[in-house]
Amino acid sequence: MVESSSGASGSSRVLMFVGGGEDPQLRRLAEAAHARGFEISPMITLDEGPRGVLWSLDSEGASQMTDERGEPLRAHAAFLRQDVFKFLRTNHDMDNVDARAWRVLMEAWLAANPQVRRFNRGFFLKDSANKPYALVQAQRAGLQVPRTRLTALAAELRAWAAQEEVVYKPIDGGDHCRVLTVENLEIYGEGVLPRPYIFQERLVAPEIRIFRVGPKFFAFRVESPSLDYREHQDATLVPIEPPAELLPGLTRVSDELGLNFCAADFKTRASDGALCFMEINSNPMFAGFDMACEGALCGGMLDVLMGEEPL
Repeated sequence: MVESSSGASGSSRVLMFVGGGEDPQLRRLAEAAHARGFEISPMITLDEGPRGVLWSLDSEGASQMTDERGEPLRAHAAFLRQDVFKFLRTNHDMDNVDARAWRVLMEAWLAANPQVRRFNRGFFLKDSANKPYALVQAQRAGLQVPRTRLTALAAELRAWAAQEEVVYKPIDGGDHCRVLTVENLEIYGEGVLPRPYIFQERLVAPEIRIFRVGPKFFAFRVESPSLDYREHQDATLVPIEPPAELLPGLTRVSDELGLNFCAADFKTRASDGALCFMEINSNPMFAGFDMACEGALCGGMLDVLMGEEPL
């Protein structure tokens, strides 16, 4: 992880990171901030940096948090991500519990200190974008969406899967998109699955991811032989001009959800070639995409975070 910098050009522009030292996203953005001379405050993380912070709500300065030396935390801007990478390495449930506790604490502190710039302030204290609601908002905003069914009814799904290729994913995220087969449903007979899922018509390439960074948009074509490129990490990422016809709808959806930093995924409907909105991510992975565009994405993030315009 990049160490604190005291570069003169950035000494009055302190950027605080909150998250895990193993997170490639934080490492990438920290390296970009360091290269531009911004001062990086000590990280509040699970595995490095000071964790001896104290927030006394019974004091007069109830919004003030201090470090282990009793000095107030200071930041012009902050970038927060819950650490998932330590848990992925150790598979210890408590690492996940610990990471969530740190995120909850620091997100509350940022909510209590609106002068600290950060993305998605209108999304404060929410865990993630509600996927079904985002699909509804995308449709209302004039974006194409795949034919979608939100259900746990096995018979309904068996009939659909017998007619065409159908994919499914958890209704609250957390796993990859997979192909539904009639065999998947056999154990449920005519009954009900344990929980509802998002079931959709299978879309095809090309796939496009569009990042919103404040008022800016960055788009990439995602080339992969896999249904879900995240599962096998086999994607080639190609920067492209953001499709102009998608931006008004995407702006409306992200505004409705309170997101000014996010990534939306689109994929192609085979029957008519339309780009369909699949989902929007409030805290997307971005390191690989930034490498693909030679640092332009992180540069745009820093322009917005460390700037003076309203955020």
